[in-house]
Amino acid sequence: MAQPSKYYRTLVCSQAHNHLVADLDTMGFQVAETQSFANEVRTAMDKLKEKDVRIILGNFNESWARRIFCEAHRSGMFGRKYQWLIMGTYTEDWWLQEEGVASCTCLELATALEGCILTDLLPLSTNGEITVSGIVSHSVYYSSV
Repeated sequence: MAQPSKYYRTLVCSQAHNHLVADLDTMGFQVAETQSFANEVRTAMDKLKEKDVRIILGNFNESWARRIFCEAHRSGMFGRKYQWLIMGTYTEDWWLQEEGVASCTCLELATALEGCILTDLLPLSTNGEITVSGIVSHSVYYSSV
């Protein structure tokens, strides 16, 4: 987990996991906003900009990611002043697909995504066997709680 910095106001997009929000709070991050995008993105992005949110944690599918990053491009919420961290379990070159879904070009989406950090899920075994590290997977979870 990162350490708080000058820009520690954070948004947790989509369905925020209570454990993550609690961890961020414990580490001194101020969770400025938690939000879900139901059908419209612009209003939500305006709120983020108004609250000066700079670190954005997002969990949304490819189609929503295209819409959200298109709006981020339109509103200037990308580049050095912003850090996006999103679940990146998307198909290869997902920002190049379905260009008509979002009203941005692929180049505008690629520009908005520059510097974005995409993450992946790390599935843990539940069978209780000792892993390569010499411990069982539930020990990893409970040692981080």
